[in-house]
Parts: sequence; C-alpha cells; structure tokens
Amino acid sequence: MEPPLTQAPQPLNRIPNVPATAIIYKITIGTKYYIGSTKGSLSARLLTHYKKAKLFPERKVYKAISELGGWHRCSIEVIKTFSYTTKEALLLEEKVLFNLSDPLCLNSISAIGG
Repeated sequence: MEPPLTQAPQPLNRIPNVPATAIIYKITIGTKYYIGSTKGSLSARLLTHYKKAKLFPERKVYKAISELGGWHRCSIEVIKTFSYTTKEALLLEEKVLFNLSDPLCLNSISAIGG
C-alpha cells in the first residue's frame, strides 16, 4: 500500500520543442488594464492573483482593483490562446500586447527584457 500524498504531484517537465498551449488574458480595472499569461488554466492563474493581492496589496494592479471596489468590479477576458515551444516565446507574445509607458497599463515590469 502506497503512503498518502502529502503534497500535490509535480508536473512532468515538458519535452523541448514540443508545442504546448498557453493563454494570454486581460484584466480590465475601470479604464486601466493588466495583461498576463498562463501555461495552465485561467481559473488557476486567477486564484494565484487573488492570493498575491492579499500578500502584495501595494502592487499597481492589486491597488487599482482594491480602489475600484474589488475583483467583482473587474472584467477578465482571454485575448489569445496559442501554441508555444519555449517560455521566451510565450513571454514575447505577451509583451507585444502591452506598453509599460501607457499610463493605463498596470503591468509593473516587461514580460521579457528589452
């Protein structure tokens, strides 16, 4: 008999150069927005955002959500679903969708350098 799991099983490493699916999403907070991406489900990524909002309320995106009145006042939409082979390709795809110099953009850092 196997012992019970004490933690969730770790995902298997992806095989290099075999495409995987990713989601790029947009959270609209009033007139402002945040662009993000996930290699998992959107619901799992949003759960991470909810947790981080409690840990880091001073971050631009979470502060804007709080000032607007909470998550129920925001809209979340999938912008794009696509296949990628490297993390860099995923982040580059995300980066082209936002501009850090845009005052309405709540992303704090570029998805990928440059």
